[in-house]
Amino acid sequence: MSSIFNFRTRRGFSLIEVLVAVVILSVGLLALAALQINIVRSSADAKSRSTALSLAQEKLEQAREFRSRGSDQTNCPATTAATWPERYSCVGPSASPETMTVGGTTFSRTWTVGRYVFDEDAGSFASTAVGTADTALATGLRAGTEFKRIDVTVGWTDAEGDNRLVTVTDSVSASSPSESSRARAFQRAGVRKPEVLIYDPSGTPGVIPIAIGDGTDTAATNPRPTVAGRNTNERSTETSFDVLTYAGLNNNRAQVQSRVETKVVGCTCVNSPGSSYVYRPTYWSGNRYAAPEKITSTSPSQHKAIGNNDAPESQYCDICCRDHHDAGFNGPKFSPRRALHAHAISGGEYPEVCRVIRVDGIFRVAADAYNDYFNLLKTSNDGDDFTPDSSAASNYENFTLGYLGQRYLTSSSGYNSNLSSSAISALETSHSINDPSTIQIGQDAAKWMHARGLYPDFLEQDAIDVINEAKSNCDTSSSTLAACVLVHVPFTSINLTEIANWGPDTTRFKVSNANFKLSDPNNPVRGQATTSSTAATGDVTAVASITDSNSGLALWDPPLIYESVLGDNQAFHINGSGGGGPSGGTNGPFLISVTGYPFGTTTVGPTFSSPQITGGCGSTNPFLCAQSVLGGAVQLTMQQYNETRHPSVTRTLSCTKSN
Repeated sequence: MSSIFNFRTRRGFSLIEVLVAVVILSVGLLALAALQINIVRSSADAKSRSTALSLAQEKLEQAREFRSRGSDQTNCPATTAATWPERYSCVGPSASPETMTVGGTTFSRTWTVGRYVFDEDAGSFASTAVGTADTALATGLRAGTEFKRIDVTVGWTDAEGDNRLVTVTDSVSASSPSESSRARAFQRAGVRKPEVLIYDPSGTPGVIPIAIGDGTDTAATNPRPTVAGRNTNERSTETSFDVLTYAGLNNNRAQVQSRVETKVVGCTCVNSPGSSYVYRPTYWSGNRYAAPEKITSTSPSQHKAIGNNDAPESQYCDICCRDHHDAGFNGPKFSPRRALHAHAISGGEYPEVCRVIRVDGIFRVAADAYNDYFNLLKTSNDGDDFTPDSSAASNYENFTLGYLGQRYLTSSSGYNSNLSSSAISALETSHSINDPSTIQIGQDAAKWMHARGLYPDFLEQDAIDVINEAKSNCDTSSSTLAACVLVHVPFTSINLTEIANWGPDTTRFKVSNANFKLSDPNNPVRGQATTSSTAATGDVTAVASITDSNSGLALWDPPLIYESVLGDNQAFHINGSGGGGPSGGTNGPFLISVTGYPFGTTTVGPTFSSPQITGGCGSTNPFLCAQSVLGGAVQLTMQQYNETRHPSVTRTLSCTKSN
């Protein structure tokens, strides 16, 4: 069998076809290479542009980091790229471009600054010279209304040798970043933010809100000590409370405008080098507590290591021991009212007590608290009611507003000076703070007392500037001025009943001073005066005391050596048997006050006239009753009482409670 092989059935590519394919492939590869080069070039350009924008934004952020726009507005130092800007008022144009290399590309940065102040005559902002003091502004320009326009230009040379530029423009307010809220009261108007609702603090026993104007109140929650440890090593590790500024709503609700979370901690520190850096105190800047400044400086102390058998201490003792030092540091102080912040060092250890405040989410050591006024208030004493009665709370609020008014509203200087003893005494008298001068109490009876402290913060220059500016831009009427200024004053009034020290402790007369670990707002353990069933009649005195600074708030004993002790007392008169008085015995006279009736008014029909308590009491309200009625019920006769149906009726009421 034979076969035939046919070469014509096995054909390949001709040379021409191969050459054409190579040409087509080469063109495609060249186009792809050009595309790749363009992509790399565009990416590099985008990266350079992004870097330039970041550098421009960085300069704008530096402009917002000023600490004060104070008195150096006319004394700006020579502006250089290396030092700009130290202060807001000294922001000026760059003397020479800054240069920096990022990712292999060299950038140059320049800026110009324009200052603008509101022109009241024109009703718009007018340009004025950088470095001109507010006091030297032209007529019509309103001091304290300035802002500055900053133009930052960043240039570089791209890969093709072309010069490229980006320019960013922004304005910087006269308010520092720490004061961006401007005022606690202003936050509720026109600002988009979450609405935080709480139960109205005024409904909490022991809380006395202070009305600071424009529908805004401030109040401190009752301090709550935290106790840790077992048996003999138990200790209060920290005392916590919040300072709330709020506007009351309906249904026992309130809208929070600001909340200052506060803890006061007692610590054992070791006098040996610690951290390589420290933070200066957070302090009130006029509108909020400012973030503290970090300093590269070796801390002279650190928190003592706590052993298994040692009393526990707060987790915030690390920052307390590290930071709470004033010697060798400039600027705001932890103890600004004291020339010497000394410690009693023994064996390299010493006690320290710090106030820490949450700032921007982190607890920071703050300037020390100062108790400028400590006093006792009249309580309701109706059964177990230990809270100040309504008149005492109102009197205290008015006293506090009077105190703040004299110290901050009418004073042009000396904001950090306490009022004189004569001024405080006059306020106490006008607002009946010390009433009653004597409390009647029977044998085997009990009466509650209530202690309060008024704590204004030390004001640094930033806050003083804000207060003075608020005064200058506000109506001079007292009510309006208070609303303008008091939102910038850092103060709080704290219920100290459960953390003050009480006495005496005798068989005849005792004031409870129980362990604070049992403290409960609904079941207080301190400040209740009691007598024995056989207590002799006569005068006795209850006393309360607390330190003037952090130790008292932290329940740290003994107090630090640089603190003083404040005290107040309340006179009692044991009037014999009868349980609670005034009852039993023959020690009088005493007063009965009738309230809630329309004396001296005319609405429907005649009002009752000549009210009288029978049995030896006078006819003028409040009624002064003679000794002979002590221990027995008395009658109140109301004549011609205002009734719609019976306009002339005599009512006789029997007082069933002898007290």
